[in-house]
Amino acid sequence: MIWTDNTLFSVRRLKVKQKNIVFVPNFLNKKLLQDLQKEALKIHKIVNCEVIVLRNYALVHNFLGYTHLYTILMFLDISEAENIFFCGTAGLLNQRNINKISLFSAQKTGLGVSIEGIKQEKLSLSTIKDKDIEILPSALSIDIVQRENKNWLYKYEKDYKIVDMELFFLRYYLQKEIKNILIATDSIEYEGVRFLSRDKNILKDKFHKAFIIIKEYINEKSSLKS
Repeated sequence: MIWTDNTLFSVRRLKVKQKNIVFVPNFLNKKLLQDLQKEALKIHKIVNCEVIVLRNYALVHNFLGYTHLYTILMFLDISEAENIFFCGTAGLLNQRNINKISLFSAQKTGLGVSIEGIKQEKLSLSTIKDKDIEILPSALSIDIVQRENKNWLYKYEKDYKIVDMELFFLRYYLQKEIKNILIATDSIEYEGVRFLSRDKNILKDKFHKAFIIIKEYINEKSSLKS
């Protein structure tokens, strides 16, 4: 990795040479994170975010919402990346028939708030296929959870099944396909937010499974090239 100065205001950008980049807003399994930090070739700190460089991929984690993510991306040069992965948590939109923490992969995504310069459009996403992952037709990204009120839910629940805070912007900004796994932790309903489980161990285990699926996918593809 090298630092590059190629912008108008000479912002120092960290050039990530790994072909695989994994974005994780909140790394829920701290033991797994510690193991990855021990395996790291290098670790960089950027705007309260950590970039862990490993043999076959780089892990970007510890960010909240796409405004924070946008700031981080201003300090990263990942133009050489061939594969982008996203592993985060999300809320279901009024899905009363789901009563446990589940794994999903979104094929399309949109933006749940109008911001100048970002159109509300659906973009295709690659998916990681696994028997425990349900493929959802559409997801929605918002900037702050306070927007999730009754009027907002009525507006979007017919077209979207799940909501997160980063996926749409990441896809829009990078203009690349993203292989994504979303861990559904709650259901947003007219009566309020219903948690699918308050057991942190279940959430940690689901996150562990989701991340390992991505990690094994990367390692398998990397071994085929070598």
